Amino acid sequence: MSDTSGTMAADGYYAHHSDPQHRAAQRGLDLIRAAAAGVSLPSDGTALIADLGTAEGANSIEPIDAALAELSRRGATDLLVVHSDLASGDWTTFFTTVDAGDKTSSDNSFHVASGRSFYGCLVPQDSLALA
Repeated sequence: MSDTSGTMAADGYYAHHSDPQHRAAQRGLDLIRAAAAGVSLPSDGTALIADLGTAEGANSIEPIDAALAELSRRGATDLLVVHSDLASGDWTTFFTTVDAGDKTSSDNSFHVASGRSFYGCLVPQDSLALA
């Protein structure tokens, strides 16, 4: 029998057991919109957002969509979201959840995943618009 300690349970387990995290994300939506309204956008119109500790994605959809909508409203032409969590996470559920829930997905919205801890460097220095 293999050791699965430190591995997230699959098939949506985390999303079904993370109501406090979801409520906290809901309460922070206005703060996220305000942050997206206040960040400087690069001159090329590209905005990079980091979703740190994405888990299965259920708690990330609305906050990320709120940020993307505000950045688009402000004129960002290309929106890149780097979703990060440990490589041992339930990435199958994450991709299914994000594909089903992404309201702002368009030709200028791109989502990529990184199976690395957010305690390390995920993107080039000074490249993030919002995390």
